[in-house]
Amino acid sequence: MNPQRLIVGGLALAALILAAVLFLAPRLGHPRVLSGYVEGEPLYLASPVAGTLKTLAVRRGDLAGAGQTLFTVDPRQLAAAQAQAGEEV
Repeated sequence: MNPQRLIVGGLALAALILAAVLFLAPRLGHPRVLSGYVEGEPLYLASPVAGTLKTLAVRRGDLAGAGQTLFTVDPRQLAAAQAQAGEEV
């Protein structure tokens, strides 16, 4: 038999075995799956004072970090209420 054919056949067989191992090896390991459940509670944000919304920094579905400004209430209405309360005293 021709030695070149034997070498080419051997290399082709080795490549096929290597491809099969690379394709099947990740599937043979333990799957990285966790079982269980997740609990969540709805969070309804509100301003501590009544007023007109001046700016809205986030939308539904946006991620917000701790301390991030979510909205701004127009301060003129609060100032007018404080001035009125000061005059009534």
